[in-house]
Amino acid sequence: MNEIIVKDQHGNTAIQLSQGLLNARDIALYKAKMVVEIKNASDLEAASIALGEIKALGKTITGAHKDAKEPFLKITRQLDGIKKEFVESLSGEELRLSRMIGAHQEAERRKAEEARRAAEEEKRRILFEQQQKERDRLAAEKQQWDETGTTTGTLSQDLGAIRDETAERIVAADNQAAQVATLAASGTSVRKVWEFECLDVHMLAGARPDLVTITPNKAAIKAILKATNGAPIPGIRSWCETKATVKSAPITPSQAENYDF
Repeated sequence: MNEIIVKDQHGNTAIQLSQGLLNARDIALYKAKMVVEIKNASDLEAASIALGEIKALGKTITGAHKDAKEPFLKITRQLDGIKKEFVESLSGEELRLSRMIGAHQEAERRKAEEARRAAEEEKRRILFEQQQKERDRLAAEKQQWDETGTTTGTLSQDLGAIRDETAERIVAADNQAAQVATLAASGTSVRKVWEFECLDVHMLAGARPDLVTITPNKAAIKAILKATNGAPIPGIRSWCETKATVKSAPITPSQAENYDF
């Protein structure tokens, strides 16, 4: 009997511990709390029994936990496999199309940027020509005045015509640049995404320790401490604890199920 009970109640999963396991825990805790200090062999025996029952219950719940999870883990692995296979069947075309669209959009963006710069240059040239035409018209007006003492009478009109022509040419330059605007497919957006490959993790850790994750290998550290009798390891504070190993047979959950407290 598994000490972890999984039930389906009206479509909902209910998980609970067996009454025997709960009783065995309470018995073990009661025995443990009865040991206040060890003064003689009798106290030592009581402490050993209590410790043995607590350790055994830890192993029991660990095994029950593993057994109860296994059916769900099997289903989870099957679900993960189906999902992985499905995603992998799509990922090749997803990557190819994404890169193709990105390359096209980048080329279009460059074309639009070049057209914008060309339009700005064209507008600067148009404004320069306007200033030159205005200077030429004013010079002609002054020359006539100097030679004849009269004016043409159309200076204001001519200057207005020069400025109107300039405005039309600037609008045309802007319109031409707008026609090269980047085309974007509906529902898509393009952004630059940086990717990387780590060539030397030790070099990276030395240069930028904030970009790596370093965790101690607990099993390897304990093995070295045991083999070297606690020889110092740089960056490690070590100590030795004495722990008891109990081989007595504690009360089992099935025995404790109907225990009379």
